[in-house]
Amino acid sequence: MSLNKWILPKLSRGLVKINLHKFYPVKKNNSEPAQLKVVFFCGSSGLSYLNASLISLFKTWGKTPEIYIISDGSSMAEMQDRLITWPSKVEIQSWQFFANYFKENGNEHLYNYANNSVFGKKLVGILYYAKKFPILYSDTDVLWFNSPLEKNFKLGGVKPQIIMGQDVGYFYHMPLLEAVSEQKCLTTTALNSGLMYLDGDFSGYPNWDLLCETLGTYGKENSSIMFPEQTTFAILNNHFNPNNSFTKGEILIKIDDEFSFKHTRNLFPKILARHYVNVKGTAFWRDFLYIAFQRKIKK
Repeated sequence: MSLNKWILPKLSRGLVKINLHKFYPVKKNNSEPAQLKVVFFCGSSGLSYLNASLISLFKTWGKTPEIYIISDGSSMAEMQDRLITWPSKVEIQSWQFFANYFKENGNEHLYNYANNSVFGKKLVGILYYAKKFPILYSDTDVLWFNSPLEKNFKLGGVKPQIIMGQDVGYFYHMPLLEAVSEQKCLTTTALNSGLMYLDGDFSGYPNWDLLCETLGTYGKENSSIMFPEQTTFAILNNHFNPNNSFTKGEILIKIDDEFSFKHTRNLFPKILARHYVNVKGTAFWRDFLYIAFQRKIKK
């Protein structure tokens, strides 16, 4: 075993254990509030990542957006207690609130999908908030290196809009693509739902009812099936905003530096953010350590 493979996992576990984020002061500043609301899906087990992600956001955006957290069913009181003090509005809401919203509005299929799958819990929360206002959805294993606020999201423009990041491959749920005849998604840019811009109501998608009905058939016995929600967002992206996605130079997904000490910012100085797919146990915390102790973020 190489020295890096021994040191980095221990360092990462140590950072989580000591709650390094607790020692970083996130103070209210005099900047204008960000127009975008930022939405996360999180449970108690992911709070260390969420806190680190928020600190990276605070250091790079220069603005403090309102934060909306979709709980996976974990105690909201515990989550509130362990969350860093954020200098703007923070709302934590259980997935059941969003699932019930869709059920009460006649969409029992989305309610069933959320009730049976953790991915469905994420899906209903994002769709609910996107109907209310423009949002930037982020998984908790995302760190920010530059502000996205200057990117032209066409706020207040034609709705609905969805912009996803580019993936390293097609991680879609094939039965869902086949059910709604959207195999063409495999011929366009591979998309990832870890970081997305969304605005509007997506129920105008022509096969919306069939899409929701198919999602609703996934029961508890196959709730661990991965990628139906990512596939859903990719379908919507390809329908409403074809050929429109964050570039790899904006949102980085990289999976070959799990045991490297090299800081992502030094290698990719112009990226907006990085989604640490498959390497969040080491590379995420390595980069957060750099971010936390870097006095000034270079623009």
